[in-house]
Amino acid sequence: MEPTNETTVYQSGATVVTNRQVRVGERSYPLSSFRAVTVVPPVLKRSYGAIALAVGVVLLVVGYIVWNGVLLSPMLGGIALVIAGVAIMAVAHERYMVRLHGASGDVTALEISGQAQAQQIAATLARELERAGAGRA
Repeated sequence: MEPTNETTVYQSGATVVTNRQVRVGERSYPLSSFRAVTVVPPVLKRSYGAIALAVGVVLLVVGYIVWNGVLLSPMLGGIALVIAGVAIMAVAHERYMVRLHGASGDVTALEISGQAQAQQIAATLARELERAGAGRA
């Protein structure tokens, strides 16, 4: 149940931002303990795996055609790139981090699945932090 002075300003799935707190799933964080918000994009993207896979396949095909199937270093590099590309595509999850910076220097990170949702949450949180800061001053 929401307190009487708490209003929901953003809601999407399990993420709810109110004028007093942000809730992601079962965890909630009070906005009064934060001073800034940033969005951090994922470091490893699936597109990197697709690029490595494509370059690896090209190296394999060119190596096979040029050297008549003799296993040489371009083909070994192609095999390595194919394996790395498949591994990156299997492991990489494009999850954005919304980082809430506390007044005491601590940082709380929220994992958000999409870029648009992460940007929307960050904008909403920044607006609410600004509004709360203006109310405290």
